[in-house]
Amino acid sequence: MSTTVVQEQEGMGAGNAERGAVPYANSMALLEHLCRALDERLAELVEEMPVSRQRGEDFSLRGLVITDNEAKQLLGRRSQGSAGFGSGSLWQAAETRIVASRSQGTALPLEMVRERFRLSAFEVECMLVCLAPELESRYQKIFGYLNDDVTQKYPSVDLLLRLLSIPEESARCRALLTPSSPLLRGGLLVWVEEQVSGSPLSRCLKVDPAVVQFLFQDYKLDAELESVWLERDYPAEAEALWSANTDTASSIRPHIARYLEQETIKRDRLVISVIGRSGAGRRHAVESVCWQAGLGVIALDCARMIKHPRLEQVITRAFRDSLLHASPLVLGNFEAVLQNVERGPEFRTALERQVEERGWILFSCCAKNRKRAQPGFPATGTWPSTFPN
Repeated sequence: MSTTVVQEQEGMGAGNAERGAVPYANSMALLEHLCRALDERLAELVEEMPVSRQRGEDFSLRGLVITDNEAKQLLGRRSQGSAGFGSGSLWQAAETRIVASRSQGTALPLEMVRERFRLSAFEVECMLVCLAPELESRYQKIFGYLNDDVTQKYPSVDLLLRLLSIPEESARCRALLTPSSPLLRGGLLVWVEEQVSGSPLSRCLKVDPAVVQFLFQDYKLDAELESVWLERDYPAEAEALWSANTDTASSIRPHIARYLEQETIKRDRLVISVIGRSGAGRRHAVESVCWQAGLGVIALDCARMIKHPRLEQVITRAFRDSLLHASPLVLGNFEAVLQNVERGPEFRTALERQVEERGWILFSCCAKNRKRAQPGFPATGTWPSTFPN
């Protein structure tokens, strides 16, 4: 397999570096380019499949017995000409063109995901392979063949490791495909089947549908978050009154500016509490500051979230979409969390974990005169900002 790696690097990287990297015309051009290199790797894996499978011998007993040839293949070592694919080599070979595309302002959602979620080259390659069946249906048949199970139309953990890493890297890379890994815990990849017996290596992964939409530049909020959206319950005339009071927006703006000036990889968390009575314009102040900074806003209602049967999943998806769309998360009616004795601690624990892991921007809007108006996170990066009545 090492020969293929050299060809990919020469065709996708080295040649472009000499002539000047050619930027991708759009996001689909990047995906198609990477898939062509992926096809070369898949072709080599197909060639390595046991000879008995390729010839179709004992077809009626396939899956029920293991032939002598297949047992020898399972126990045999790779040939000297098949050293494997180094993790990250697929993505790294396209990096010069990605940089050229960025300099021209071309939006590449897959690169955005890599940067915003701080993914390694191996992790973003896993996302590409898991996305392939959504790009072309032929990959479903190819993966079924390589998984040795026609019903498994997405790549298994084992197949991802064979495609994207060499044996020496297998243990390290496998740790990036566990339930506690950033890809799965962050809601980027999901198991095709939630409850499956057998080895974890045989379980298949796919890109979460909401993330697929983002990668295809169909920018929509996760459907589950729509049920906990923070509604606007005030007349349009109120906006004129809120706009006249700029004290809170002025106090928030410097914190946002300083945060965005930091390098992405060095950003910690920024948690801002906006305290005031209902109707004081807390959400308006936050939205105006974010929009001026070129950021969107995802505003959710804690009173609805705290009642959701899949609370932790909703919080995970809220943070994931917040990062995907570069839109700070605004949690309205946060007093509902502070007042709920049963689920409040669970809510705050899940929220704090996401803030700690993601290091993104979070606003909590809470009613005035609460004894514990702030979310309760570590003091670093937390500023209460009271909106005048």
